[in-house]
Amino acid sequence: MSYVYFPGCKYTELSPEISAKIKDYFREKLGMRIAGCCRTNHSLLTEQDTAFVVCPTCLSNLKDTAPQAKIQSVWELLAEDDQFPWPDYKGREITVQDCKDTCNNRKLQDGVRKILGRMNVNIVELDKSFEKADYFCNVSPQNTEAKIKEDCQSYTTDTVVCYCTGCFNALKIGEVNGLHLMNLIMGED
Repeated sequence: MSYVYFPGCKYTELSPEISAKIKDYFREKLGMRIAGCCRTNHSLLTEQDTAFVVCPTCLSNLKDTAPQAKIQSVWELLAEDDQFPWPDYKGREITVQDCKDTCNNRKLQDGVRKILGRMNVNIVELDKSFEKADYFCNVSPQNTEAKIKEDCQSYTTDTVVCYCTGCFNALKIGEVNGLHLMNLIMGED
């Protein structure tokens, strides 16, 4: 059995240095193979492989294109990693925003929250969390910016963490101090 990490093309583009650091950690500490794009490298996976993904879109793509392999979010893996050098945010209040694409994946969402707990983050939940998550989805091109800004009004903390690059980009449009979870994990806030 082998473990394969799909770092997410969009996430790697968003944060190339952080992406490189986590790839190094997975390669050196966990012996993972590092794959490229899920759309082109899915055929490399066998039924003995477990693929870990950072991106909700990659998770969906690989479940469709590589049903022979086990596919899991990297958040579930990291949540159980006692060796990881977790930063300490000393009880800082941070809102966690779930991605619409993960509303039916409670293991992923629980992994995200366990990670935040490991970093001593005081989690602020939204009404639209877990299976109710619908942020930044189902908006037309005509009202995308207005809808995003409206959604962002519900945040009560200075910082909002998400685990999807589409959501991260929307937080920027909404003029919110958004952080991608991987960046927070790697101490860049």
